[in-house]
Amino acid sequence: MLELVGELEDHFKIAVPLNDMTHIRTVAQVVAEVRSLVTAEERPA
Repeated sequence: MLELVGELEDHFKIAVPLNDMTHIRTVAQVVAEVRSLVTAEERPA
């Protein structure tokens, strides 16, 4: 899981809180979480 999170962070330039990943069990859930984080990063502060 740590390798996956590291690769996702590098590729998408996002920060993935590890505690947010504890509920993930499927690829679809990974996709949904990454989409959510990318969208949050794109929003102006």
